[in-house]
Amino acid sequence: MTAPVTPAAGPAPEAVADAASPAPQKLSAAFYRLWIAAIGSNLADGVGRVALPLLAASLTRDPLAISVLGALGVIPWLALGVYSGGVIDRYDRRKVMAAADVLRLAASALLVALVLTDSVTVAWVAVTVLLYGVGEVFFDNATNAVLPTVVRPALRDKANSRVQAAQVAVDLFVATPIGAALFAMAAIAPLVAAGGGYGVAVALSLALPAVAARAARGRAVVKAADGVAAEARVAGGAGPSVSLREGIAYLWNHPFLRWMTLLTSTVAASLTFAQATMLLIFLERFAVPEALLGLVASSIGVGGLTGSVVAPMLVKRWGRGRVMLWATVAGGAGLVLVAVSPNVWCAMIAYALSAGGVSTWNVPWASARQAVIPQRLMGRVLGFARTIAWGLIPVASVLGGLVGRVSLVMPFAIGGVAMLVLAAVGARLILSTDAQQPVELEEDDDAVA
Repeated sequence: MTAPVTPAAGPAPEAVADAASPAPQKLSAAFYRLWIAAIGSNLADGVGRVALPLLAASLTRDPLAISVLGALGVIPWLALGVYSGGVIDRYDRRKVMAAADVLRLAASALLVALVLTDSVTVAWVAVTVLLYGVGEVFFDNATNAVLPTVVRPALRDKANSRVQAAQVAVDLFVATPIGAALFAMAAIAPLVAAGGGYGVAVALSLALPAVAARAARGRAVVKAADGVAAEARVAGGAGPSVSLREGIAYLWNHPFLRWMTLLTSTVAASLTFAQATMLLIFLERFAVPEALLGLVASSIGVGGLTGSVVAPMLVKRWGRGRVMLWATVAGGAGLVLVAVSPNVWCAMIAYALSAGGVSTWNVPWASARQAVIPQRLMGRVLGFARTIAWGLIPVASVLGGLVGRVSLVMPFAIGGVAMLVLAAVGARLILSTDAQQPVELEEDDDAVA
């Protein structure tokens, strides 16, 4: 099943370059600038996620006040997910990325000043969490929209693998220990470090090539592997006529995107439902000392990192559809195995299997979306899709916590079984991923640097 595509006005810019020589097998310098910008921003996010709750806990021991911080991180995705897509499709995406991290850099600087003057309150910490979340919505959505403009289709699984691997590594192995260690040194230390990460991301975002902007119409030079350059038209956003409804309508009227978005969001909700009691199941059922919880997180991280790294190789051999199907099965089976594990070591291995399945899915799914969504709609379609997913996650987390009151292992068992059922019900849809016709072959809106 494919959605109707607007007829091309001429050959795709990518085809202009590829006609001169074979596509290069190495990722472009522009991708690496984007990748390092994303790493810097993710590192800053991770350090902030550790430091801000610790700072709040030093000001109050009210559980409700602390829990509100987590909710504030989700609100921007629900409120601005779709709107951010319209902004990203209308304006220069490089400047959107930079502005998002300038906002977060300013929030960090303000909080540092408040800490130094002993004026900080829980309310100011909450405002910072909210501003961090707003910046994350715009930066992450813009990054996802920019990637296919600087990476050729044949290399997108490889590029998405590196993005996913870096995110897992930064979140689980770098940001958390660094954030905690810096806070132990001084309350402002992680905030200064986060500001530095955002500053690096701002500089690299603005250093991206013009083809990543997608706003102004003009001519771009597309270089082939042998150095031959050819001019190609770069069609940007629709300017003042950008419509949020157009992006929503495209996703909803595209059978594959519509059903895959609903399937993916439901799978994510099942995973969140299961993980609601994750800390308690290791602390109480498996009697893991709090000091060793980092070892549990590391095992999960190893699984996620492994899945990210091997995904392109698996896709090359088996195709995206088969890899995504078996990744879903692995994710669900791992959760079920956690529920029935006799000891902590088995539970850690099972959890790593589940994390590996989730990360393996993320790589080909990102590439598949980049192939079938037109560049002029990328921000709006991705923003709408992520809003659906984020809308389900808080509900799933609360429901998982309620079920966990009955039994700590029950959310894992239910969530895992739900993922396995979804894999079976959606198998035909998932396997059709490879049959989807890439839109960049039919539109000249998708220049690739």
